[in-house]
Amino acid sequence: DMSGVSFPDSSGVGALVSCFVNRQHAGKTTALAGLTRQGSAVLQVSGVTKLIPTYPTVEEAVRSRSQFA
Repeated sequence: DMSGVSFPDSSGVGALVSCFVNRQHAGKTTALAGLTRQGSAVLQVSGVTKLIPTYPTVEEAVRSRSQFA
């Protein structure tokens, strides 16, 4: 749930990518939800949204990701 993050800096972007890679190696999925407009822009420019799917709400992310479980 990224709704409390107004602007992810480079450390935050790195942490998200690291989390994604670790979970992928463990056979798990990752999704982001509740991105602010600024947060979404940063993650799009950095290419993170090409790796990690995004959803408007946590509920939508859980619902969508549960079909892959």
